[in-house]
Amino acid sequence: MLTHSLKKLAAPLFGLVLVAGTVTACSSDADDASDASSRLPAGEGTTEYPLELDTEYGSTTLEDRPEKIVAYGGLGPELALSLGITPIASNDWEQFSSFLSEYGADDIDTILEPVDGNVPVESISAEDPDLIVVNTTEQSVFDQLSQVAPVLAYSYSWGENGTDWREQLARLGEATDLAEAAADVESTHDDAIQAIRDENPEFAEYSANFISDKGDNVDVESFAGSPGEEFFAQLGFQPFEKAEEFTNTDVVSGERYADLAADVMFIYDPSGGMPTLSGSQAFQNLPAVQNDLAFPLELSDDDPFPGTMAVGLRSPAPLTNVWLAEHIVDLLGDKLK
Repeated sequence: MLTHSLKKLAAPLFGLVLVAGTVTACSSDADDASDASSRLPAGEGTTEYPLELDTEYGSTTLEDRPEKIVAYGGLGPELALSLGITPIASNDWEQFSSFLSEYGADDIDTILEPVDGNVPVESISAEDPDLIVVNTTEQSVFDQLSQVAPVLAYSYSWGENGTDWREQLARLGEATDLAEAAADVESTHDDAIQAIRDENPEFAEYSANFISDKGDNVDVESFAGSPGEEFFAQLGFQPFEKAEEFTNTDVVSGERYADLAADVMFIYDPSGGMPTLSGSQAFQNLPAVQNDLAFPLELSDDDPFPGTMAVGLRSPAPLTNVWLAEHIVDLLGDKLK
């Protein structure tokens, strides 16, 4: 479907990978050069090096165009892949973003595991990168990694102190001399989302909400001002009536279930069977449930959609957004027409 519009951008870039991979070198140095050049498209000649990389944690200097890029956590792996860049190492992208295999994620050589839930500084250092793109909330992580290579570091992708995907993409594009490609990724995303909205004008007549039933609590994922609310708005949906009354940290008690009401509801159900909501009469009385417009999304190895939606609506990025939008259209079918 519309995924092909994003693939149009990626295809010629990944074509370079295939061509480079067919070259037989005469020495180990040539092998190294071929491997490095195959990991990202040719530069556009728009970035001037040395380039200062300013972050909330401090600044580092990129002396030359990077070739060996580690992208760990947050949006880094997806944004790199959207530009046709194959990181030499990243965090595990498969659990909630298996569709990234379509964009070359299978070619990432090393999957880095967190250490006690934190950024694996030593493992990243061992990769000997010349650019590190990392999601962290720790100044110490930046300080350590900046001794290894120049660092693009982000703590959040939204909120008051966040850096949204568009800015992160633009900065990565500048750092890798792919600023025009970054602009193309952004415009391709916007065109794809707009096309979905235009093809489904009926969405504008309905409100939407996304909540999570995690077995011991219920959370609202599309509260006012959230990326989830913005995502639904981009597709044409209205915010649910009580969205302003919820925040990022709210755990919803049973007496507030009626306030979750929306015409269309998506329920992330990682435990299966909605263990908290299924026994609630207040939830069963919601119009979306009564009208067969409430969609429990059970987490399973066979279906990446529920987990991707849960993570993606909190950390939106261009490939994820379009992939989710297409799946929502397929899930709704003709129910709103």
